[in-house]
Amino acid sequence: MENKRRVWLWVMVLLFAAFAGGLAARKMRSYAEYPKAKSAPVPVYVEPPFRHSMLSRPDSLRDAGNFDLAHDAYLATAACFLENKNWKGYVWSLNAAGSTGIRGKYHDNGLAALQKALRAGKQHLGVNHRYVSNTFYFLGEYYYLISNASKSLACHKQALKCRIYLFGKNGNMVADSYQQIAQVYQYLVFDYAKAEAYMDSVLQITRKAPERNLRDEASICYDLMAVNRLKGDLERALLYANKYMVMAEELGDSNLLELAHSTTGSIYYSQADYRNSILHLRKAIGLNRTNKPAISGQNNISYYYNDLGNAFLQTGNFRMAARSFHDALKAPDSSLSSDTLSVTNSYASLGNLYLKQQQFDSARFYFDKCLSGRLAYYGGKHYKTSQAYKNLADISYQTSRFDHALANYQLALIAAVPEFIQTEISAVPTVAMIGARYELIDILGSKGKALIQNYLKNSHNQADLILSLSCFRTADSLIQKYAESYGSESSRLSLAQESHAIYEQALACTLLLSDATHQVIYNSYAFYFMERSKSQLLLQGIRRAEQLNTKLIPDTLRNLEKELSFRINTLQQQQEEHVNSNHNEKEIQKIRSQLLEVNMQYRNLQKRMDTRYPFLKTSETDKQSISLHDLQQNLKDTSRQFIMYFWGDSSIYMLGITARKSKFVRISKTKTLMETFTGFVRNLSGKDELPGTKMDHECAFEVYTRQAYGLYQNLVKPALLLSGDNAGTSEKPLAKLVIIPDGPLAYLPFSTLLTRLPRHGHADYQSLSYLLLRYQSSYAYSATLLAHQEQQSGSARSGVLAMAYSADASGSAGQQHRQDQIPGTVRELAAISRIMKGLYLKGNEATEQTFLNNASKYQIIHLAVHGRTDEKSKYESRILFNAESNRPGDGILYAHELYNLQLGARLVVLSACETALGRLFSGEGVFSMARGFTFGGCPSLIMSLWKVDDSATADLMAHLYEGLQTGLSINESLESSQRNYLRTHDELTAHPRYWAGFIASGNMAPIETGWPYQWLAMFTTAVFLITLFLVQNKYR
Repeated sequence: MENKRRVWLWVMVLLFAAFAGGLAARKMRSYAEYPKAKSAPVPVYVEPPFRHSMLSRPDSLRDAGNFDLAHDAYLATAACFLENKNWKGYVWSLNAAGSTGIRGKYHDNGLAALQKALRAGKQHLGVNHRYVSNTFYFLGEYYYLISNASKSLACHKQALKCRIYLFGKNGNMVADSYQQIAQVYQYLVFDYAKAEAYMDSVLQITRKAPERNLRDEASICYDLMAVNRLKGDLERALLYANKYMVMAEELGDSNLLELAHSTTGSIYYSQADYRNSILHLRKAIGLNRTNKPAISGQNNISYYYNDLGNAFLQTGNFRMAARSFHDALKAPDSSLSSDTLSVTNSYASLGNLYLKQQQFDSARFYFDKCLSGRLAYYGGKHYKTSQAYKNLADISYQTSRFDHALANYQLALIAAVPEFIQTEISAVPTVAMIGARYELIDILGSKGKALIQNYLKNSHNQADLILSLSCFRTADSLIQKYAESYGSESSRLSLAQESHAIYEQALACTLLLSDATHQVIYNSYAFYFMERSKSQLLLQGIRRAEQLNTKLIPDTLRNLEKELSFRINTLQQQQEEHVNSNHNEKEIQKIRSQLLEVNMQYRNLQKRMDTRYPFLKTSETDKQSISLHDLQQNLKDTSRQFIMYFWGDSSIYMLGITARKSKFVRISKTKTLMETFTGFVRNLSGKDELPGTKMDHECAFEVYTRQAYGLYQNLVKPALLLSGDNAGTSEKPLAKLVIIPDGPLAYLPFSTLLTRLPRHGHADYQSLSYLLLRYQSSYAYSATLLAHQEQQSGSARSGVLAMAYSADASGSAGQQHRQDQIPGTVRELAAISRIMKGLYLKGNEATEQTFLNNASKYQIIHLAVHGRTDEKSKYESRILFNAESNRPGDGILYAHELYNLQLGARLVVLSACETALGRLFSGEGVFSMARGFTFGGCPSLIMSLWKVDDSATADLMAHLYEGLQTGLSINESLESSQRNYLRTHDELTAHPRYWAGFIASGNMAPIETGWPYQWLAMFTTAVFLITLFLVQNKYR
């Protein structure tokens, strides 16, 4: 007995030690945030620049620009120093001879001098000597000039290492090395993300200088603008262009201001904002007429006219476009010889002008002249030459000469990728070869599309389709790679929209291969492309938010990250509002300047956090989408099936999936189908006809049934693999259907579609064969995100946080206007409160601050408040609480405010109006309040597609919570309430408008409404062990 007591005593001691250890570890993590005391570093001696009278003559020759003579003079001086064994003078003179040699005609002699300097410097001065760092720096310059990127980077990085040792991380010479490394990455390696990272370091050092040099800072902002534009991150490029313009105005330099307007106009053009592009380019042209030529002596007027013409071309103003292109050719510094860059740009633009008007011979004439000029100016390996080949390929494609098109697309790839030289059409450069060349996405997509057409019209050879698929897979890898390098959400959304056409062609190719070979493997490719084109931003945002909320990240850093993210979204919202309302340009400039500053703070914080906590960096596993095989392996429920959609420009693709089978089909987007779809959604949501008004009941009923059945036949039936059982309104269906919509299909309540037409003609909505009666349906953003949501463990929280806008059933709530009230919500909350315990707030209690204070404490959040949306803005989706006059907060909660809250609720029910609506982005979905809650960590949602009658909503919600309380799944509970509504209403009030406005999305598993089973199991085990101990102690 004594031994057992000792055992229990040791168990208690160990438990206490574990608890105390946990507290200590947490405390140590908090201490880790404070800087540790360090001993003062030993100062490093830095050799000053070498001075000697013998250097006067070569220095003066160098300063006068006589590099060749200066080179010889420095060599003579070096010989004198060598004779006297003055190693510092010797290395200094050889460095000078090398740097002047590579700037003049004697590149090889310059290299020889630098190599001598390096040997002598290492031997006599040491590798960390200032003069040796200069040798490495000049060697980096030499290798840059001969386009040897790897050796240039190695030398510059060695110089950087030495300079950091000598001058610290913020020295001017350190900044100079960063600048040169950035230049190599930008112009030789074409890795724009790394180039931006090094330029950003230059900017940070420049801004920390004791005396601010505004001109240097402006120059760096210009370089950052250029590199972001090259990599396609146009939103960030615009912020840097805005900063450059503000600095140009502050400096009062009209030449800089001219350049600022021209670059801003070019960025607006790339963003398809042609009105603002024309505005800024005209300002640049106006300034150019009054300014002296730039310091370099180059007049950029021809570039401005050319860009202006392209903006007019995109607006369809062909006359002004042609006039601008010819003005570019007549510009002062544009000789009509075809070897100048500006002239080749004008030739390319004139070719596009004629191509737009389908004047193919004229287009080909100018494209040929463009190619000849660029081959002479750049040679065969340059992205500008590549674009010239692509222009010629596009003409051949449009005139159905697919073999010629393919040959030119291949030449375009060869010109763009330095290491790629294969002229065979079957050759495709690898992702490693391509590196970070953004323009290759378009060329690869165009080649893939031409291969499809060549298969259909000419060859009928499956090898063309297999090669086409290879092109699209490579393009997909580049798309994902570029998306990761973008710093702004807007740029990633633009990339997703631009890439949507490539994914459509990839699916067309996959379907042709599937039909030709009857191999199931191509369904896996179809699944892959569909997944890659869906909600990637949302998925990655959720994953990072979850990583940030681990206990390993201190609260101080986590809160700072959330604060900066919130400020960025708020400023972006203000920017959008000002741009859309044509506010003063100065106000927009001010907002963009603030946005750039916060962005830079946010990026610096992310760098610090990623360095300190490596698990925050997205792993290769996190980047991957779930595969079709894995999805089917996880489908243990054989009654469950998926239908995935892709909404393309010309077709709708569908992929039906069960545990054992998959089915890939395409439906053409005919005019009839689109009119049916649009009319059905608008009629159902009440945006057009109301039931029984403007047309009699029978006519409205006939329109509804015809549209609902037609959409089922086109959008559901072709992809079905499980037939479903028609249980009627009294029983639940057994078959389960998960819908992953795309594009406008997100607005369609599939449960309202009809599986067969009625046998009668009178208006009876109660007896129709709705999909609701055959399938338990739910929605998901993507299969990968759904798999992630279904892995989230149940919350240890319990209860409901429910908030209603109105205070009583009559609709009064303090001083609020009666027309703002939602009287049915009071009955709604009263019904739910009789079923589940929780915090129920109405009227003036239902405030934004109260919501924020309590939202993270409950298992279910239920909001019966106003919802607002704007289909033109991603920032305007919001819900309206009652405002508090004496507290912070305006009573408006925007979707982006939810992004970093990590609410952790198991289910959010948004019975507010239109909470599933918002601006639709191809490839990413609808930016709605529902998306905001998903981003905020809520795996399950019930949301509304239109303004549902508040009395009907109260009935539906009461039955929904009864189902949840009895252990039904979330979608089963919702659809059970909808079937109950159908059963208990008459022929007309059973119209789907009253019951089908709510849909369920995400993890549909039942909710534990009692004690969480984990805690119950632990409690039961503890009671059992204690009882066993007491019994044994008593009888022994």
